[in-house]
Parts: sequence; C-alpha cells; structure tokens
Amino acid sequence: KNLGSATGSTLPKEPGAGGMGPSEGHHGPRHPRSRKNLGKSPGTAALNTKAASPEAPAAQRSPASLMRSIWGRLTDPSDRAAASTVAVLLWLGDVALCCLIVWKVPYTEIDWEAYMSQVLGFLAGERDYFNLKGGTGPCVYPAGHLYMFSLIFKITGGEIWIGQLVFVALYAATLGVVFMIYLKTQVVPPVFLSLLCLSKRVHSIYVLRLFNDCVATLIAYISTLLLMNRRPRVALLLHSIAVSVKMNVLLYAPSIFVLLLQYHSLQTALESIAVAAMVQVAVGLPFLLHNPWAYLKMSFDLGRQFIHHWSVNFKFVPEHIFLSRKFAIGLLGMHVLGLALFATYRWCTFSKEVSYTNGPTQHEKGLTILFKRMRLWRKDEDQNDWSDEDRVRMNQHMAWVLASGQLVGVAFARSLHYQFYSWYFHSLPLLLWMAPFHTWFRLLLLLAVEVSWNVFPSTTRSSVLLCLCHLSILLGAFLAQPLSVGLRPSGRKGKAH
Repeated sequence: KNLGSATGSTLPKEPGAGGMGPSEGHHGPRHPRSRKNLGKSPGTAALNTKAASPEAPAAQRSPASLMRSIWGRLTDPSDRAAASTVAVLLWLGDVALCCLIVWKVPYTEIDWEAYMSQVLGFLAGERDYFNLKGGTGPCVYPAGHLYMFSLIFKITGGEIWIGQLVFVALYAATLGVVFMIYLKTQVVPPVFLSLLCLSKRVHSIYVLRLFNDCVATLIAYISTLLLMNRRPRVALLLHSIAVSVKMNVLLYAPSIFVLLLQYHSLQTALESIAVAAMVQVAVGLPFLLHNPWAYLKMSFDLGRQFIHHWSVNFKFVPEHIFLSRKFAIGLLGMHVLGLALFATYRWCTFSKEVSYTNGPTQHEKGLTILFKRMRLWRKDEDQNDWSDEDRVRMNQHMAWVLASGQLVGVAFARSLHYQFYSWYFHSLPLLLWMAPFHTWFRLLLLLAVEVSWNVFPSTTRSSVLLCLCHLSILLGAFLAQPLSVGLRPSGRKGKAH
C-alpha cells in the first residue's frame, strides 16, 4: 500500500541489515543453486531478487555487506559472470607468471635436444622408425609428434628460449580451454578456479622442460570441448591427432565411446571412430609404406619396459616385482575392472522416463541399459531445444565421465614419470568438487598430490602418498551423485530429471 500511495513513502530497511534487501540477510545475497535456477544467468537471478524487494545501491551498503556479497558470488558455481571474470584475471596473471619464469628460472634440458635430433632426421628424409633417434634413445612416439615438433623447429630454429615462448603460448591456450570447460560445467566455485594455476610442477613441465605431453594435452582438451558442443566427428578427429602425438590420450577412449552411445546414435559413433582410424592411417602413412613393422613397434609398443628409478607412483614396489610381467598384467586387470565398475554403476545411469515434475524418478543402470536405449540410425537430437539446465547437466556428465575414466588409467598405470602429471592435473578440481567431500578435504588431497609430484627423486613415502590420493579421488568420483541422462522430447519445454 505504501508503495502505491500518493505520499511517496517507501518500505523501511530491514533492521540491522545495513541497508541490504530482505533477500540478503546476514550472509550476503543468496544465489539460487537449485535445479530451477542452475542454468539461469546471474543477471536473471538478480532480476528475480530485485523483483521481490528493492536493494540499496552498492554505494550505500556497508563494507561488510559488500564483502559478503562478493564472497557469495565467488563461492557460487552457477554465477557465470563471476566465474568468467575470475577466469580472465587468472589467465592474464598466469601467462605473466610463465613469462617471468622463463626470464628468471634456468631452463633444464631433458628431452628437447632429443626431439630436435629426431625432427632433423625426419626432415632429412629418414622414414625408417628404427633409425630415428635422439640423445635419449629412439623415437617412441607416433608420427604426429614428428610433425608437431617439425613445425616448432621451423618456428624456433632449435633455439631453446624461443621454444620456451612457444610453450608459454601452449600453456596459455591449454589454460584458456580448461577454463572454458569449467565454465560450461558450473561445478567448481569461481574462487577455487585459482587451483588450476597453482601447480609448481605443471609450470615446470610446460615452460622449463618442453615435453610433448603439453601438445597432446592441449589437443585432447579441445576435443573434449567439441564433444560438449556435440561435434563428435570433429572431436574424434582431434582426439586421434592427439593420440598421434602421444599415446596416453587413449586413456580417454572408453569414456568417449560410452558418451557417443549415450548422446548420439550408433551410426554417429561408428562414423566418428572411422574418422579417428583414418587419421591414424594418414598420419603414419609415410612410415607405414617404408617399414610398417618399425613404425608400429616403436610408436605403439604397449609392452615397453619402464625404469624403476624414475617411477613416481610405484617406487615403493620392489624393483623385481615392478619389472615383472605379472605386475603389469595385474595392473591391466585393475584398469579394466575399474572401467567396468564405473561404466556399469555410474556412467550409464539413465532416467527410466523423462519427468517434467519435481518428483524423483527411478533409474536404470548398466551397459545393458546403454545398449537397450541406444539409438541406431536416427538423426542426433537438436540441442537447441534443450533448456539451460539440460545443457549444464550434460556438460557435467560428460566432463565427469571423461575425467574419471582417465583417472582410472592413471591410477593403475605401470609407471608415471614427472611429465605425466600434465595429463590429469586440470581435471582434479572438477572430480573433487563433484565428490561428496568437505572442501577442506578436497584442498588437502590436492595439496598431497602436488607434494607427491614435487618430491625429486621420488621416494617410497611420496609414491605411497600419491597412490592413496589417486584411490581417494577415484572413490570420490565413484560416490559422486549419478546424473540421470535422458534426452528430452523435441519441442517440449521442461526439465528432465
């Protein structure tokens, strides 16, 4: 009545609220995190709040109230505006830090000269993989590695300091793509995106060691982003290119196959896999025509023996056991078992029927249900008809499946060398914030993983700690709330639970 009266009187401020609107209370503004508002932009949420009650201008609010408001936005994973701002600031700061590291910290030679020797042999016309060698031994990577570092050689002329600047650019591009993935998933609060920039070991891998893992990782993340944007064929093309640089990217393959069947038709899955296979043939063709056995043996040697001294994850295992075939077979069995458990009980969880109410739905689980519900030849559904919540939940599910599937492979890898940390470091915050853990425990696990990777050379204690961290994060990923994935019927608006 007062608002509509001729006297022009206004609603009184809430007592003790420091000029805040009724929607804020003593803990800052509330940012909706329910299913209803998960996909809405912060601007929409703000409009709804203002419609309920007027807020005082920021200039009239107390400093404590303003700080609570800022902190509320920084801890709300669905606040896209805050997350985007934080990501841009972190990206700029981290790129500047990388340049400072190149300027101030001495470079450490490990594999750069070997890469350049292999490239020089390739550019000189050598096509026999048995004869492509460097200072650290023969070339044991697929042909994509030679193509990528041939390009880098032409840019740098073999000069290390220029190569470091190239890898600063690779780091910046990788971090940018990772931030885009995190913004699409809305899992990690904006303030904790800073965790993606705090690894001493990862900075060292990129700008002080110049490993080919960095090139493969960037291409793999771009492939992940394309998969989230429902571009499966292009995503598989890039995934195959990443595999041609370094074979570790194959750890994503089981997860990608499951996602192709869940979100696309069998026809799309087969076409995408065919594209990936053709890329491998095209990349290796010059070497396959010359000496196919040499190329396949050196590039895709799954039985390669690792050196116990450089193992970061299994230094506590006696060397004779570490080198034994039984140990390798046992780890392979654990890898397969881990993938089977995730695929059966977590990844392939569907809603029995699409619901447009707030009530719970029953769930079906398992690979059998995946193949039962699989579409064979139908055209992929148009994502434009999906609600914002549908898209966010799809992105969360895809990122979770890819990251957990890769971590299963990392946890049961026969050996991890220091540069391998770049394979999965960026996915750890996402997995931990999807796990039912307290924030302090999440931070403790991240710190323990970082400490383990920074002990050089690795010790029994550091490798035991790393294995325990891997298993703990895997358990958290397994206990994460399963996301029911059901394609909403075309032309209808609503929420699928």
